[in-house]
Amino acid sequence: MNLQARLTLYYVLLAVVMVGVISAVDLAHDVELQFDLTLERAESLRALTTDMVELTLNRQRTKPLEEAVRDPDLAVMLGDTMLASQAILEIAVVNPQGVILADSVPDHEGDRLPPYADFRPVVSGTSWYQKLWRLGDTHYYQLEQALGPRDGPPLVYVRVIVDPTLIRANILPRLAESALAAGLSVGGAVVLTLLFSAFAFRPVGRLKKQLDLLASGEYEERPAAANSRSWRRR
Repeated sequence: MNLQARLTLYYVLLAVVMVGVISAVDLAHDVELQFDLTLERAESLRALTTDMVELTLNRQRTKPLEEAVRDPDLAVMLGDTMLASQAILEIAVVNPQGVILADSVPDHEGDRLPPYADFRPVVSGTSWYQKLWRLGDTHYYQLEQALGPRDGPPLVYVRVIVDPTLIRANILPRLAESALAAGLSVGGAVVLTLLFSAFAFRPVGRLKKQLDLLASGEYEERPAAANSRSWRRR
């Protein structure tokens, strides 16, 4: 491989590395941002749902707690809240045994909802690369709020269930844009490198050709020089 080919290859590899680093930084920022936004939404939904449950219980003080929580209006409000929520799988109100009393998915009422790992450490305690792997994970996470008397055990729990795979829908378009930009950048770098090397190495190529002719004894003088000597002889 000659010098021109080697330098061209090095420039292309340098362009690929630079584009790869920039794309990785952009991807890391986007992953971190989407997880932070998901946590922020989940916290807001947890607080909102807690207020709705407290309001429902205060309006129906004469009814047993579980009957009051099963209020149809509360189920409708939970369902409406979920319509504008991304990456949130479910909002549920459960008793201490995990039985669902009210849910954003009405068909789940009466089912048992197991507790999931807290979502906060995933957002604050993992790297962007670990978060990226969780986009394909099948594990759910939750934010939980206990409700009950100040001096007694909790009576119900509000659980906001987060599905990390749903975050992927927000990141995939950005990944496609980044991949397209990276491909165009690498392609442009290759074209510019080839053009630059073609013009920059043209004098070097002529010099090398002349040196090769000189080394083989086939070097011929320029016609201009020959004509000049002929004129002097006259």
